[in-house]
Amino acid sequence: MKYSVGFRNGVLKKVLPPESRPIKDVAKEYGITEQTIHNWMQQLKSGKMEITSEESSPNFRSTAEKFRLVLESRSIPEDTMVYLNPTSETKSTVKSSAA
Repeated sequence: MKYSVGFRNGVLKKVLPPESRPIKDVAKEYGITEQTIHNWMQQLKSGKMEITSEESSPNFRSTAEKFRLVLESRSIPEDTMVYLNPTSETKSTVKSSAA
């Protein structure tokens, strides 16, 4: 199976420093084999592949990571959440009412 560059980069960033997570755990989290990760690391080491500095996209996050982010966001108070959404119309309403 061919994986996208972003997906591959996301996986490799998990197993390489500074995160240095166990390959077994990352493979399970992303639903891929440990051998696939070992192959990518070998290609990286030999210079046949490099990690690009793409923005982290939700499309490249594992299901477990997305779920963790959803749970984490639930602990943020609703009035604070408004400021985290750049398209929120409530944001300007809150600012103008505070003035």
